Amino acid sequence: MKNRFKVLSIDAWGNQEDGYEWNNWSLIGYVETDINSDQSTLVDDLIDANILSPLSREIANECHLDDDQHNLVFCDPKTFEPLYAIEYGNTI
Repeated sequence: MKNRFKVLSIDAWGNQEDGYEWNNWSLIGYVETDINSDQSTLVDDLIDANILSPLSREIANECHLDDDQHNLVFCDPKTFEPLYAIEYGNTI
């Protein structure tokens, strides 16, 4: 079932060896999605919400997706730095 969720841009401090911590985050919009969807569907929903451009589809699909039990976090696939997140913990 789809719900409306906040999407956050993440500014993180840290590194790949020691891990990253969220320094700051900003609301960049909202997406209607089912958080239990596969990554490709989540990316499509972010594109439909005009949060990602269609040109970023391949890059976003390559991201590492981490579920911290409050957010679905899209991380750089090489460094695991958090880039943006779908915040579902306040909704579900």
